[in-house]
Amino acid sequence: MTYGAEDVQEQNKRQEHLERLYKKDLRFRKDHPFHGVYTGLYQNYKAVEERKTTKS
Repeated sequence: MTYGAEDVQEQNKRQEHLERLYKKDLRFRKDHPFHGVYTGLYQNYKAVEERKTTKS
């Protein structure tokens, strides 16, 4: 498995996933405190998913 810019398909998948999380979090709205920022998106939703699986 390659890492970084060499694996363009993987980088595109990651970006598409972040775009979905960005929209799900409503960060496209100008009144969102993290509007225009992708920082922490993956960590936030990963933590939510982990809590869901531990409750089951």
